[in-house]
Amino acid sequence: MVIRRLPQTSTLFRDACVFELDYLPSIINHRDAQLKELAIAVSSVGSGYCPTNTLIRGPSGTGKTICIQKIFDEVEADTSTLIPVYVNAAIEQTTFNIYQTIVEKVNGNVIMSTNMTINRLFRMIGEGLKEKGAALCLCLDDADTLPHCTVLNRVLSDLISISKVSTAGRIGFFLAVSSMGFDLSRALSPSVSASLQLHEVRFDPYSRDAVYDILNDRVEKGVFPGVISNDVLELVVETTEARKDIRLGIDLIQRLVNNAEDSGGDAVTIEDLLAVLEDSRTMFLARLVQSLPSEGQRTIKVFAEVVMRCEGQVYHAIDLYQWTKDALKCGRATFYRRLWSLHDAEILTLEKRTDGVTGYKVVFKFSPVQIVAVCEGDGM
Repeated sequence: MVIRRLPQTSTLFRDACVFELDYLPSIINHRDAQLKELAIAVSSVGSGYCPTNTLIRGPSGTGKTICIQKIFDEVEADTSTLIPVYVNAAIEQTTFNIYQTIVEKVNGNVIMSTNMTINRLFRMIGEGLKEKGAALCLCLDDADTLPHCTVLNRVLSDLISISKVSTAGRIGFFLAVSSMGFDLSRALSPSVSASLQLHEVRFDPYSRDAVYDILNDRVEKGVFPGVISNDVLELVVETTEARKDIRLGIDLIQRLVNNAEDSGGDAVTIEDLLAVLEDSRTMFLARLVQSLPSEGQRTIKVFAEVVMRCEGQVYHAIDLYQWTKDALKCGRATFYRRLWSLHDAEILTLEKRTDGVTGYKVVFKFSPVQIVAVCEGDGM
């Protein structure tokens, strides 16, 4: 068993919690416009309306979750007329689990699942909101990982119906998605899609200057002076900016400082950084794969297995389709939808062909061996 180092034994960390994924800074830099739009979306409750239904779109690691949590924390501190409920849809994949989370937040007590049905939970949501005279803002983070035509459509359809029959049970939605090509209107029934009328808030990848500011702020708050030199920080920023995921840089700094402590050092060196970059790259890939729906994980594994057999070739999308269509058992439209979702997830890149033929060249950002290992659990 590995016992985690107790905070008081740390010699290099000023505050190790700064590098945890659930850390919420008091000030969120470089997301003022997005925070303002989310604040406006929930402020409509004060005028007697539902929270504005909002699609929050941006690649992984661009600050979507941290901004949602910031707004929800402020709502809880400021008012009792709006109940914010955050659901990590990548984990809570069933209608039952989502409703259970909502009921527990509305009623303030844990619901035992024994002899409890989905319909009973649904009624408890409406009854709880009516009793409290409160509105609800439900955030489904990673909503694009839910089974679209079943779970996502049912949850939205059911909860929209509560708003239609009771002014005391007004419900608005924050739907956060990491796929830039995800078309919610195609994933939902026409009636649900028409009822949502979503306002979109975009989270584009951080600029290099923004990455530096965010990571430098974490370093100043989290470790003692001199532990992370500016040269090391610049290399971490360069790696993070290339991957377009701020979480990679935060995790990398944490592991570098942990390694320095374990080895008895008093500072992180360039050599230390270079030694852990490949391991960090594997962990980053594992997170990307874990964030994919099951069909996406299967697709990238099949792609990687084919690429391993055809090593050294230039991979074109049309060729990849011919090589994998039988294994994936999908048509061309579904294939390209999955391919673009992997592009959006930053696992591969689609580049327009330059040989005079219409189509795309597929460039894998990770080695196929590494991808297969992660998909099979060896790299997790």
